[in-house]
Amino acid sequence: MNNQHLKFAELVQTIDAVFNQIEMNNFLEVDNVINPDFTNFFNAFDSYITLHDLQKLKPIFINDKMKNYYGFEKNTFQDIDYFYYFTTIHPSSYHTLLDSVVHFKKGGEGYLKLEYKLKNNAGKFEQFLGVTKSIFINEKPVFALSLLQKKEDSSRENNQNDLTKRELEIILLICKGKKQNEISDRLSISVETTKVHIRNIYRKLEINSSQELMILYKDYLE
Repeated sequence: MNNQHLKFAELVQTIDAVFNQIEMNNFLEVDNVINPDFTNFFNAFDSYITLHDLQKLKPIFINDKMKNYYGFEKNTFQDIDYFYYFTTIHPSSYHTLLDSVVHFKKGGEGYLKLEYKLKNNAGKFEQFLGVTKSIFINEKPVFALSLLQKKEDSSRENNQNDLTKRELEIILLICKGKKQNEISDRLSISVETTKVHIRNIYRKLEINSSQELMILYKDYLE
């Protein structure tokens, strides 16, 4: 068995341990709020953990290790953090999103094992292995829990064409209909600096207008 298979096997054992706790305790409170005890439980694990809402096919919670990796302020996804999550994980490896959707649409039984490429808070991509398992409520898959670990010797330099978090902030504001002066005011930067960022965005994405930008990112804003 090679190192990758061993890593997957370790992740399966870990996720099974998590599910044993889920079965023994009340995992969710009223309105699907995460039980605070389980927040602490997730944070105690050495794995990078994400909880997904399968009805909306959206991530809704990350543990502290994952939060610190991304450089986010909270364990829940809001506004730019959610946008950053999707525009830096799945575009780097689209098959992970497609395979996940197909798996859960078919009922989400068993384990979903995938490789990921994630961007850390320093703007560099690293390779991960992950295992996902569905949480069933009333015999229906309602949530999914993903545990990830870094692959050995996987760190590499960020490609020069990768969007920065500042550029993603500007993309989000453009897609919300904000003008250059409004973006400058919102981010406390000059209009000229905003223009430079926009030129860099267009160059990296190989587009020429805000209309093209909104078409490209409309799925992330719905």
